[in-house]
Amino acid sequence: MQATLRSTDEVGKSIKELRGNRSQEEIAAALGCTKMAISQYETGIRMPNDKMKVAIANFFGVTVGSLFFTQG
Repeated sequence: MQATLRSTDEVGKSIKELRGNRSQEEIAAALGCTKMAISQYETGIRMPNDKMKVAIANFFGVTVGSLFFTQG
């Protein structure tokens, strides 16, 4: 089975769901990025770089693979 990168829209929806009722500002502060970056990830405007993918996955307690890739 080969892993395929999920679309920016799919990743964004997952990040937004994981964020829950926490603010974008809170997540941005914890990850060391801007609120605008979090907004852009959640709306599918852009995909986090590899370092940020790891930081986001670790923050939410999920694997990079489960958040950013599909098995197919």
